[in-house]
Amino acid sequence: MTASADGFDTVLVVDFGAQYAQLIARRVRECRVYSEIVPSSMPVEAMLAKRPKAIILSGGPSSVYAEGAPQVDPALFESGVPTFGICYGFQAMAQALGGEVRNTGLSEFGATQLSVAGDGGVLLAGLPASQQVWMSHGDAVFTAPAGFVTTAASDGAPVAAFEDVSRALAGVQFHPEVMHTAHGQAVLERFLLEIAGCRPTWTMVNIVDEQVDRVRECRVYSEIVPSSMPVEAMLAKRPKAIILSGGPSSVYAEGAPQVDASLFESGVPTFGICYGFQAMAQALGGEVRHTGLSEFGATQLTVAGDGGVLLAGLPASQQVWMSHGDAVFTAPAGFVTTAASDGAPVAA
Repeated sequence: MTASADGFDTVLVVDFGAQYAQLIARRVRECRVYSEIVPSSMPVEAMLAKRPKAIILSGGPSSVYAEGAPQVDPALFESGVPTFGICYGFQAMAQALGGEVRNTGLSEFGATQLSVAGDGGVLLAGLPASQQVWMSHGDAVFTAPAGFVTTAASDGAPVAAFEDVSRALAGVQFHPEVMHTAHGQAVLERFLLEIAGCRPTWTMVNIVDEQVDRVRECRVYSEIVPSSMPVEAMLAKRPKAIILSGGPSSVYAEGAPQVDASLFESGVPTFGICYGFQAMAQALGGEVRHTGLSEFGATQLTVAGDGGVLLAGLPASQQVWMSHGDAVFTAPAGFVTTAASDGAPVAA
């Protein structure tokens, strides 16, 4: 596939209905590769129309043999797009390609010892021959599809990792995205960079640049300034309005950029987006906390009341793009909450 014209590659994370897709998308971005979540119901043609550099099939709650369980269209694997299966996505991939998935009689849930086979292939090369991973499965891949090399096993998964580097296809039964998997981030990064050939060029700066472009599309001049600029220096530029952009940090992370509350006493109209929204809420006395449900990618937003100025007349339920772990739980005094999502009690 060709690279994105935006200077960074896009990885699609296919959501099979569990909570894993959001965390996988976050881990991909930590590798400096842009990620986007799409539903498993999306046709392969629609996925390919997004020109992804790679596709990741996420974990899911179902057995591949359960009635109505989401399947993978084998056409995906003929597209030439590098693809990585994780947990349920690994099993669905194996099944679609002619491998054998069955119940081995030993489910694995939680910390599990993984045994690397041979040289470990690309994903596991140089990592410990025995290592802790996080498993969550009943069924398991019993026989890898033709052309794949089995690179790891566990007591309950005869095939716990496989790869066909010639076709840029690979997968693992365990969850590399969780911290309980000792070398999970290394495994994910190896797929992205070494097998898929993704460029590690995406940063939050890309989002800021996009926001600037969209402001200018409104025929309003915009200028980027660093979050470290004192409020007095910002006001010296005599801005008509200020936008606080998204950022990669939790507002509670050590060294996370904060917003000087005096900005909001200046009289300059101010608009917070994502991290900027949370930092604004916190500075004004609102409550920001981790709600237990991170949201990364396409998310349904529910408009409250008349939607206020920003959302008035727009659909009561609409798709938006989220990228957050923490969320505003209580709006500051004097503010009206105009929207919410499953993971953000105060989304606007």
